[in-house]
Amino acid sequence: MSRTSAWCLVQGYAQQVGLAHVKPHDFRHFVGTELTRRHGIRQAQLALGHKRIETTVQHYVLDELEGGLTDGLYCCLGTL
Repeated sequence: MSRTSAWCLVQGYAQQVGLAHVKPHDFRHFVGTELTRRHGIRQAQLALGHKRIETTVQHYVLDELEGGLTDGLYCCLGTL
């Protein structure tokens, strides 16, 4: 799949559910944040392939993220 195809696909689904400004890379951020929250920063670092833990902390650790905010978020992905 080309970058343009991925971009168009993500934008199409985002519009269908009323979301603006969603990019394909946002999914990586979501997964990184979820890995950090559920399994710890080291597991997220390994899964994301970061050489330096500082990179993971900078991009994927959201101290201000309210607990439970993402629970059940991806239960409906199969319906898109």
